[in-house]
Amino acid sequence: MAKKMCAWKKDDIKENTKEFKKLIKNPSYYCMKCGRAAKDDKNLCKAKKL
Repeated sequence: MAKKMCAWKKDDIKENTKEFKKLIKNPSYYCMKCGRAAKDDKNLCKAKKL
């Protein structure tokens, strides 16, 4: 999926569980908008270093 994780809906996560797990493994950033965490800041819309 090319969109930011912040835009993912429940169905997106269910359909792309493997990819989602890769993106959130060993997070270094969190989104100041929705609170999701990710390994890479490019996957979040308002990323901030943990």
